Amino acid sequence: MPDLPSSVPERESIQEKEIIPEDWKLCTSCGEKITKEEWKTSVDGAYLHNFINPLGIEFRIFTFSQAIGITWQKDSYLEDTWFPGFAWRVGSCSTCGSHLGWNFESVSGSSSFLGLILGRITS
Repeated sequence: MPDLPSSVPERESIQEKEIIPEDWKLCTSCGEKITKEEWKTSVDGAYLHNFINPLGIEFRIFTFSQAIGITWQKDSYLEDTWFPGFAWRVGSCSTCGSHLGWNFESVSGSSSFLGLILGRITS
């Protein structure tokens, strides 16, 4: 087998670069990049919250400070909010339209966070 020129990277180096995972959480339906683990934020002393909506559907959400790849509904609502003083609006994957969670914004507009549904995003 001929020697490779020194400017050509070894095969092992190329493979290592290809398998290093990025730190993205992805939409489980289509694989769109949504958020990162480092963007988790504590709300009321926790990252994981359990809630039941008025229809009786249980949701487990992780809270994040930011995300990409989400289309947010225009209108926000204070009714049935899980976080007093915060209005919510629905967020869906920008690529496939799957419901991923909610954006919670304080009534004063001074702070916000995202509640993304466990099982709708994956590593």
